[in-house]
Amino acid sequence: MTEKELYKILSESIDLPAENEVVEFKTAKESFDFNKIGEYFSALSNEANLKGMSCAWLIFGVENTKHQIFGSNFRSERKKLDSLKKEIGDKITNNISFVEIYELNNPDGRVIMFQIPAAPQGIPVAYEVFYYGRVNESLVALNIEKIDKLIFDNAGNFFEGIPEEYCLGEKTPKNYRNPWLVNAMHSLGMIDRLGYGIHTLYVSQRNRFFPLPDYFLSNPKEVVMYMYGQSIDENYPKLLIERRDLSLSQVTLLDKVQKKTPIPDYSANLLRKEKLIEGRKPNYFVGKEISQVTDKKADYSKNKAFNKQQYFEWILKSIQEHGSLSRKDIDELLWNMLPAWMNAVQKSNRIKNLLTELRRKGKIVNEGSDKNSVWVLKN
Repeated sequence: MTEKELYKILSESIDLPAENEVVEFKTAKESFDFNKIGEYFSALSNEANLKGMSCAWLIFGVENTKHQIFGSNFRSERKKLDSLKKEIGDKITNNISFVEIYELNNPDGRVIMFQIPAAPQGIPVAYEVFYYGRVNESLVALNIEKIDKLIFDNAGNFFEGIPEEYCLGEKTPKNYRNPWLVNAMHSLGMIDRLGYGIHTLYVSQRNRFFPLPDYFLSNPKEVVMYMYGQSIDENYPKLLIERRDLSLSQVTLLDKVQKKTPIPDYSANLLRKEKLIEGRKPNYFVGKEISQVTDKKADYSKNKAFNKQQYFEWILKSIQEHGSLSRKDIDELLWNMLPAWMNAVQKSNRIKNLLTELRRKGKIVNEGSDKNSVWVLKN
């Protein structure tokens, strides 16, 4: 941007009656906490996305109430100022950073304008902060924030049933470990409706197009919950945006599919009936119909197998062209044409079965050995 364009943006921002969601002023006379910069970056970037704007601005050297310019000496060396781009990029999801960092030598003092890009559509950004905080021990004992998730670790076991029974909001606990504490907290407004906490979390994450919470009960002395703050598969938020008609039950199952978590056969059959998934157990993948409203068309094609006859035709045509093919040659011919969900052993067995069937049909014959096969067309 030219200096004239920057002064225009600065002037318009200063003339605002107050800071808004996409403009933040900080005096930062000598220094400013690095973690705070990261937090402002993520907040402003997400707000710019929600407002449909291309960028947001964090401005140093301007007081945040009367918008008076005082000037900032923050990282007065240009080299150190530029290094902030990489430092922030390393801590922000998707590795995005400032579009540019501008310096204006205003008569009233140096102004630094950080141009922050809007978050990608449907993929909120988050800043990586590691900290430990202790909350009331009767509630949550440990809270760890990571770049992609919050981890809540609570001493004690799950009091009644399992978390999955509560996610759809169709079950509430009949008993509480400490009913007096629960009622007191509810009366004071410290907790929401009794028994609907897990359901509320699921609905909230679904509405934000984020992965659903995960609960881990492997240790009988603690309950661990993962609350995700970014996408696992960037196409799933797009799916949820396009298909708002999906029930929470369907979303819960699709969430397991995107996390590669096994789902019961009857659940897989329900999703398959609705054309939401395809593939063979346990390698389910998003279905063709859904792939048309997401960016998963290529993934669908990679996962979808060709019919057997096509494999036969490729093998026979190649043997005819070259006179003979070794097993290695046939592997190279078919390997990348087999479904992407297959592992190496499954692909190898699939090719072996195809060759065996062609041999039994009298189409090809092995003129080599079992270990060093040489396949030719049968006369």
